[in-house]
Amino acid sequence: MRNRRWCYYKASARFRRNFGCNCYQFFIRLHKGFEGHLADTIDSLGQQIYESWHLNIFSTLPSPEGLDDVPNIDWRTFQSEDEFGNAINLVADTSQFDWLI
Repeated sequence: MRNRRWCYYKASARFRRNFGCNCYQFFIRLHKGFEGHLADTIDSLGQQIYESWHLNIFSTLPSPEGLDDVPNIDWRTFQSEDEFGNAINLVADTSQFDWLI
C-alpha cells in the first residue's frame, strides 16, 4: 500500500459517527495448500462477539461454495499471485474501515 503501513489506525470520524465503532478490515493472501489455515481464521472470526470486521481474501484458487453468502467476507480470484499487491492497494485505498490489517 502506497504511503501506508500494515496494521495502522485510519482516522475516519465520519465512519465511526455512522457506525459508532472502530471497524477492522483484514487482508489475506491465500496460497495453495493453506486452505486449512484460512478455515481456522474464518472460524475464529465467526466466533467473535464483535462483528465490525471484514475479511478480504486474495487467491488464485476459486471461492469455496457458500462463502459468497457470508457478508463479512470478500473473495477475489486472480490468475497470478503477482496481481495481489495492486489489488490489495486498490481495496485499501478505497476502504472506509478504521483499521487495515
